Amino acid sequence: MDNLVALLPSRKNSERIPGKNVIPFGPDGESLLEIKLLQLSATRSVSRIVLSTDDDEAIRQASQLKLSNLEVDYRPAELAQSSTSIADLSIHFGTLVGDCTFLWTHTTSPFLTTADYDQAVRAYLAGLEQGQDSLITVERVRDYFSFGGRPLNFGKPDNYWPRTQDLDPLERITSGIFLGSSDILRTGNRIGKSCISFPCEGLSAIDIDWPDQFSFASALYAREVEREKIAGM
Repeated sequence: MDNLVALLPSRKNSERIPGKNVIPFGPDGESLLEIKLLQLSATRSVSRIVLSTDDDEAIRQASQLKLSNLEVDYRPAELAQSSTSIADLSIHFGTLVGDCTFLWTHTTSPFLTTADYDQAVRAYLAGLEQGQDSLITVERVRDYFSFGGRPLNFGKPDNYWPRTQDLDPLERITSGIFLGSSDILRTGNRIGKSCISFPCEGLSAIDIDWPDQFSFASALYAREVEREKIAGM
């Protein structure tokens, strides 16, 4: 694509994992931010990367990578609070990038790779031809779900407890990719009226949100890096 802008928010004050975007994560001390910026810079699809942050350390780390297509949005303080709404941030991004296609992603999806981004873009372009207008990454889960004490995907009178493999899957939004026209952002949303569900499985569906997830994902990432080294020998 000629005008695909990757949006990467990296707020300084994370309540659950202080400094999660910039503290060491990988086996060589690389941060989640560094990992994600390098993944995005290697895609075939992304023309610009916009790092939106209020964190001087994030800016320092990003600058050291010397990426030619990287831009920094010094995010206003009122948009860098834990109370900041997704709607307000979306409008800010939509105004910032102008008319383009956006790919909104997060550092907390370290296993979502360069190849995954390129594949998602291809799926999005194919969807446009079918009248769809946006894309999100989802994990399709076959398990028993209820809401308010009522079954969601089980509980039929003739087969109350079907086998889990026979259940209709529910989709968990992984927050790994939101993809669409910047017009959508300016409405305060990240998806349009006809959205493609792009499936992610296994490691690519991980979204780091809590300290134990950070530690677990860090160990998994180190294992994957070691496997790639061995495979490349």
